[in-house]
Amino acid sequence: MSLYRIVLVFDKNYGEKLLDLASNHYVWIIGSEINFKYARHYWETYPAEEYIDPETEIRGIQEDLDKGITVLEDISVPFDNELLDMLWDHHGIYAHDPPLSEILVIGLPLTDNVKHTINDYDLSTIAQGDGWFLVRDCACSLDDTDEYCILNNPSSEPNGYSKTLISPCLPPPTMLQLD
Repeated sequence: MSLYRIVLVFDKNYGEKLLDLASNHYVWIIGSEINFKYARHYWETYPAEEYIDPETEIRGIQEDLDKGITVLEDISVPFDNELLDMLWDHHGIYAHDPPLSEILVIGLPLTDNVKHTINDYDLSTIAQGDGWFLVRDCACSLDDTDEYCILNNPSSEPNGYSKTLISPCLPPPTMLQLD
């Protein structure tokens, strides 16, 4: 199963680093003067394509959901189920193939409240470092052909697998320069 990762940045001073990150991933970033400046630069350099729906003749914008930027205008956006719902609405099963399976979170401490939200949303933290952590949708790797995946396999589970990851399902994420 292919994994699809987006990036969620809570650093109001992320600035120029946004350009490199957005050229490889779709990025959601909190708004600030410096982040808007670089988001605008990205949008001017890589404008979304206009299209016309052949059936309805309605004009729209075709966004590349594999890379790009959405700026969250409210700088105090909490990491909660509402935010995760929005991310899955834009990148989930009805918006992207493959659907969203991982979120790299930058600039947000992995507090007890954040861990609680991660668990409530049936996500699992699979890696973390200084200033970042990576979460995965627990359902995304329930495929016994995934050579890196080790899952509990109690006979009481209807599908033969529990959603408890014992180890990450992929090698560590591609190294990103986060400073």
